[in-house]
Amino acid sequence: MANKLNIHDTRGVFSLHALPAIVGALASVVLLFVAPITPHGQRIRNIYPFMKTDTVDGRNAGEQALFQLGGLGITLIIAVVSGLITGI
Repeated sequence: MANKLNIHDTRGVFSLHALPAIVGALASVVLLFVAPITPHGQRIRNIYPFMKTDTVDGRNAGEQALFQLGGLGITLIIAVVSGLITGI
């Protein structure tokens, strides 16, 4: 980041907090499509409270993935704006 964007990350906040958060959010989206929901039953609602199960209506995997990506986007926007305000 220092060479390409002329940004110096003194404390390594980007590599310590941002990258793991982005990877974790993207992994949760991928796992929504890879992991079958049927064997988990009600337990999937511990992770995704609004997910559809056999007994409860809710979001399907695609809808939940969009909510996950939306949350990631909002989090990144808030982080960038607050970082810019702090940096200025």
